[in-house]
Amino acid sequence: MRLPDIFFRTVATPVIFALAVLGFHFFLRGHNAPGGGFVAGLIVATAALLARMARARRLLAFRSETLVPLGLLVAVITGIVPMLLGFPFLKSAFGHLDWPMVGEFEWATAVLFDLGVFLVVSGTTVTIIDLLAEDDKLTRMGKDEAGGEGG
Repeated sequence: MRLPDIFFRTVATPVIFALAVLGFHFFLRGHNAPGGGFVAGLIVATAALLARMARARRLLAFRSETLVPLGLLVAVITGIVPMLLGFPFLKSAFGHLDWPMVGEFEWATAVLFDLGVFLVVSGTTVTIIDLLAEDDKLTRMGKDEAGGEGG
């Protein structure tokens, strides 16, 4: 019966979009309130898992193996740059910008560290999900339990 599959795929797309927006929201509010790169990374990884389960290959299609080293690089650079300028490791700078038609908003370099954490968490989680999905042993175990075949 194909009905649940069609229903799941149809419902998955707006849910994936909502999770991506929620992850972006938690990422942006992270340096002033609970949230940040870790929580946003988990939310986006959940959206990627849902996209993979629904076989929506074009939604959240990214190479998760490249996110981890890139995220580590961003996080390390964020920590080392203040040291090169004579400040402690991971010293954060902040200020205010006033843009026309946008208004005044606060910026902080802690967002760059959160970006590194976000990339590492989402990349690691999606890589684990992909490896588990491709593991033949897990697939065979599921078939053996469902079919009643011992092994």
